[in-house]
Amino acid sequence: MSNIEPKFEIYTEAIFIGDSRSGSPKPGSRVSIVASHVNEIGTHCYTICESKSSSTYTCSEHELEPAEPVPFVSDHEIRNNIVSQTADFRFSSNSIGIRELIATRGYDPMRCFQLSCDQGDDVNLTLFLSDGVLVNLDYREHPRTRQAMNISQWEILDYDDRETQLCRKILNDNSSEFDESVRKHYEDNKDSMNSALPPLEWGDRTWHTWEQPPE
Repeated sequence: MSNIEPKFEIYTEAIFIGDSRSGSPKPGSRVSIVASHVNEIGTHCYTICESKSSSTYTCSEHELEPAEPVPFVSDHEIRNNIVSQTADFRFSSNSIGIRELIATRGYDPMRCFQLSCDQGDDVNLTLFLSDGVLVNLDYREHPRTRQAMNISQWEILDYDDRETQLCRKILNDNSSEFDESVRKHYEDNKDSMNSALPPLEWGDRTWHTWEQPPE
């Protein structure tokens, strides 16, 4: 009996579809599986707990069905993050250089979406480009102006996640509403704080050790 494979894993969620009886969750309730065991006649049973409840109930696997996972981050939160990051990319004066470099590669920077901004050679960006291509890039800043002066790494990414799916939908649909949201977010939340970045000392970045300073 101990070798019977459980149908559900512990610490996953399921939907209770059993009958309503004393101590049981309401049919249709989302429940967490907190323990399992095989009873004396060889049936797999599960200890379940309703959300926001500490009480437990034991049921058979026939009283459960798999539950679709609940996203840790909602689509609304993903969209808000893209709006905020894209506002910096499209409108910040500190992004003039990278917008110009993107334009020289044939992409409209005002139709691109910024998905991440991290440390790279100087700065690393993930962009969903105006033709629907996802790219990760590094760019180097001019130490005095802090504007992007060249792209040092350009990698086209071949994967699809919720962020890229949302960007593709916006791009394929009429994106004017999204574009207005980006502009308004920048004007309401970022424009008043926009200021030039302080200059760097030559040697502040690793790549400065093997490159000559720009004029």
